[in-house]
Parts: sequence; C-alpha cells; structure tokens
Amino acid sequence: MERIALIVVDMQNRFKDGGKCILENITKLITFFHENNCPVFFTQHQDPDPESLINKRWNLPITFGKKDWKLMKEIEEQIDLENDVRIDEKTTYDSFYKTPLKEKLDNKSVDTVVVCGVMTHLCCETTARSAFIRNFNVLFVSDANWTSTEKFQKATLLTLGHGFAEIIQTDQFIKSKKKENSKKKEK
Repeated sequence: MERIALIVVDMQNRFKDGGKCILENITKLITFFHENNCPVFFTQHQDPDPESLINKRWNLPITFGKKDWKLMKEIEEQIDLENDVRIDEKTTYDSFYKTPLKEKLDNKSVDTVVVCGVMTHLCCETTARSAFIRNFNVLFVSDANWTSTEKFQKATLLTLGHGFAEIIQTDQFIKSKKKENSKKKEK
C-alpha cells in the first residue's frame, strides 16, 4: 500500500449536517491509512474572491478561519499533525486547481488516490476526475461520499465508474487491502 493516499474532501462544519452520515466510514478509512503508514490529505474549501463564479453561483461564501471553514471536530481529532497534509488553498470544486496537492502527492510517490468526503457530485467528483487526468489511479468510496440527493449520488457514481474511477465501498476496500498486505507478508 506504499503508493496510495487518501484524500478527504471538505469535511468542514459547513457540511456537517449532511456529512455526519459518512463520518463513520471516513473515520475507518483514516484509521486504516494511518495504521498502514499511508498519507492522508485533508482539503478545506474557502471563497476569498466575491467575484468568483463559484461564489456567485452559491452566494454562501466559506471564509478562511471561520467556524464553517474549520474541519468537523470528529475529523480534526483524527489528523496526525506530523504526517497528514492539509490543503487549505482550495477555492474551486477541484482540489488540485491552484493548490499544492499534486506536488505533495508526487513527493510521496503516490500513484493511486482514494477519494471521500462532501459533496459527491461537486468537489469529490471534480477532484476524482482531476486526479485521473493527472494520471492517478482513482478509487471512489461510494459510502464515504455524501451529497444532497440520491439522484446526484447515483449519477456521479455511474459516470465516474464508467470512465474515471473504480467505485468501491469502505469495508470492501479495507478487506481487499488487508488481503493484499497479507499476501505480501507471506512472500
């Protein structure tokens, strides 16, 4: 598992009401990555430019440093300050756009990313597509991604699964990686 990383997208207080339903699975993933000494990246969205299209579209800016911008307490408690990476420069749906995410993944020799977080059809989907375009293998955890409607969730999973990512579930991913690790130890 040495070339894989977890990207936890925007598990911020702004999205706490919806995001709480995936907290348990995201916690499992973070714990598993930590136990296997694999990098975990946490993104935090902010809207510094009142003229940006994303800000105009939603008219609900997330301000750097404010309560809505901060990570959910349950996520913050899991961060390994020495090893995990925070990406707080994110200002669009894409976690790679004008952030150091790609460079930091490359520095850790990552070739596969596991994407989870909020919102499935906006930031998570865009990040997964962007990772694929940047030549990363992408695993998209269906039960560790949340969005506002089942329709958006299904559409994203269908589209990503067709051309951008392998769609998996939390327990399926952990079980397969444990099995993979076990086989490596036997050799």
